[in-house]
Amino acid sequence: MPAFSFRAQIMLCMLCTTVIAFCAPVYYARVVLHKAVLQETQNDILRKAEGLAQMLEGKDMDVLRPYALSAAAMGMRLSVIDAQGTVLLDTQQNDEKTKPDNHSDRPEVREALQAGQGTSLRYSLTLRDELVYAAVRCADGRVLRLAMPYVGVQEVLDKQVRSISLVACAALAVALLLALLLSAGIRRQLAHMVRVVENISLGNYDCRLRRVPGKEFMPLADAVNRMAQNINDQIKTMQDQAGQLASVLDTMDDGVLVLDGRGRVRRYNRAFMQLFPAARESQDAPVLAVVPDPHVQEAVEALLHSANESEQVREQHVQMEGVARSLNVHISAPAQPSAALGAVAVFRDVSALLRLERVRQDFVANASHELRTPLTAIQSYAETLAGMGGTAEQQQFCAVILKNSTYLRRLIDALLQLTRLEQAGTATLPMQPVDPRACLDDALAFCSAAIQARHLQVAEDIAPDLRVLGSEQHITQVFCNLLSNACRYAPEGSTLLARAQLHKDGMVALCIGDQGKGIPQAEQKRVFERFYRVEKHRGQGNTGLGLAICKHIVEAHGGHIWVQSPAEGYSTLFSFTLPQAAAAKEC
Repeated sequence: MPAFSFRAQIMLCMLCTTVIAFCAPVYYARVVLHKAVLQETQNDILRKAEGLAQMLEGKDMDVLRPYALSAAAMGMRLSVIDAQGTVLLDTQQNDEKTKPDNHSDRPEVREALQAGQGTSLRYSLTLRDELVYAAVRCADGRVLRLAMPYVGVQEVLDKQVRSISLVACAALAVALLLALLLSAGIRRQLAHMVRVVENISLGNYDCRLRRVPGKEFMPLADAVNRMAQNINDQIKTMQDQAGQLASVLDTMDDGVLVLDGRGRVRRYNRAFMQLFPAARESQDAPVLAVVPDPHVQEAVEALLHSANESEQVREQHVQMEGVARSLNVHISAPAQPSAALGAVAVFRDVSALLRLERVRQDFVANASHELRTPLTAIQSYAETLAGMGGTAEQQQFCAVILKNSTYLRRLIDALLQLTRLEQAGTATLPMQPVDPRACLDDALAFCSAAIQARHLQVAEDIAPDLRVLGSEQHITQVFCNLLSNACRYAPEGSTLLARAQLHKDGMVALCIGDQGKGIPQAEQKRVFERFYRVEKHRGQGNTGLGLAICKHIVEAHGGHIWVQSPAEGYSTLFSFTLPQAAAAKEC
């Protein structure tokens, strides 16, 4: 449907309103005037007929003929009709030999014979024209009838209607002119509104609407002005936020790379550009064009794919090892990914940290190795002096030296083992199917003295055909460390738990539990740190490295270790997972 302009709509509305406003009165006036003129004409003819009837009362037909001729000369028809309806005289019948007509069926004649006078408007078959009739009954019973053509009446009526129509046309022209002038003014003011809105849409948010066509447009003008002000405020806020974000990103030591929903480069900070100079000319380029590591590209693609598939994967970690530096890459996806923001990658240079870690490991390994020889000599001489006898005070001194040298020897051995685990990883572990029950039995034999001293019981729940993949020596050490801790904190006469059960993803969960005091919730995250002790006052009974060694051994096997306190009827439950191996065949 075609759309009309605002000006055309105003013109059309004024035209329709004016036409409707004048057509109805003209039509109504025509009907009323028709009735009024017809009634006036009938009354006039009726008065003339009454006058003639009084003048010609009792006169014969010869006297009436001159009046009939005079009526014909004035365009009127004069008829004299007797009481039976026979036409005695008619200006339209000049031939006396013609058989007279009978007009008793004419409505005006019939009404005059009955009521004394009558009128009608009808078509005359004699004159073949529409006439206005008026009939009057005389005292002698005859009826005098006058007729006048209706054409004259119609002409008078048409003349009056034409006058009214001319007035209506003049009013319509004035209305159209006023509508034209009004619409032109509104059009100019609307054009001003359109220009202001266009300027706002083009980014000139300082423009405001000052002129409006009328108060009806004031809400629109206020809404447009508020919209422009809100957009202006929001853009300033966004610019401030963008400036703050750029400042924060540029002051960061870590490189930041922002990617869109397709995994293309959208923006980066100064630190990233220093790490990867190719980023200067890499706008809208894939990650691989900037970061020459396929693992980073694969991690980004996996993250974006998981985000599109509505999965729960929101983070990826990649370790970039190079000759000059090592980078730790953390890639994360926003809570609601979009085409403009798909992922953010943070590149942290950990080269210095790795160098420090290697220095620390080398220092611990070298220092531990160098301390073993003098500690061995001190321990040997202390044992020799203790065996040579002497005073009680001398024996006490020898016992203190022997106790502390033994503790230092255990501490150095644990540090050396921890350092070897950190440096070797899984490379030197002999991975093979292992029976966890055999490892547990060896660990129980090693801890038998502590178990018997505290009168502890051990509840075992390990399937005989269960096998794990790993190093039997190291798994036994994990059991030993966990059982040693359990014996140290379990109440006398209590029961220890040793259990194995299938875990998810083809792993086996091995558990050691006790009924001691438990571990506070705030301490549970730190128990696997080096030298960390829940009870600091325990002194030299515990080196603080046992759980750290367990953690490195389990992770070297590809498993995970954790603690629950309380859990399943026990105050403390240490659990660790190992890969499941094929079940042993029965002989």
